[in-house]
Amino acid sequence: MRVAEIRNEGTMGWVAVLCVIVTACGNVTAQSPAKESSEISASDNGTSLCDIQHTSTLPGVTIEITGSRCSWSLAEARAGIRIPYELRIDQDIAGVIPRSRSSSVPGPSGLILFEELRGGGQVYCQCSVGQPGVPIDEPSTAKEGTYVRVFEWGGRNWRGNDDVIRPKGEYFPPGTYTLTISVQGWWLRPSGRDVFEVTGTIDINLHD
Repeated sequence: MRVAEIRNEGTMGWVAVLCVIVTACGNVTAQSPAKESSEISASDNGTSLCDIQHTSTLPGVTIEITGSRCSWSLAEARAGIRIPYELRIDQDIAGVIPRSRSSSVPGPSGLILFEELRGGGQVYCQCSVGQPGVPIDEPSTAKEGTYVRVFEWGGRNWRGNDDVIRPKGEYFPPGTYTLTISVQGWWLRPSGRDVFEVTGTIDINLHD
């Protein structure tokens, strides 16, 4: 059988001409544009695609989930999983006031990363803290660079420590959960004070 490569860059007239040239012409399907979200193959663990999304309202700043795996057995999760990601800042951004949602303080980037895994009533995050961080009122600069981080999790519910050290809760059951990595804050510009949020998300699956 002769096979012809048909590029989707002309009209259906081109397709008709090529069909005359080829001895047998099957159905021709135009390829749709690639999605802006990343669908990363993870065939090594039986998962065909990982749904990874990212959004940003702070120009030049993104959070990229760089791991290629999104499915684990319950036993693997309980033994501990690691999902790498990167905070990327294309150039210095002055006039940034980062928002803290825990006791965290700004890191070398000048921003405060927040990690949360949630779904079906299950939650893992540093949501509750006994000692709040120092209030941040003065603007600073988000520093250009790529900041490599890893989300680490042992399969349990947890909302962070309060005034006392709190033990981890029950294990997550099988299901699909969304890990969200984000930074929030305010950006002081000549036109005013803008709220910003940068997120990276990945859906993860736990199975028996």
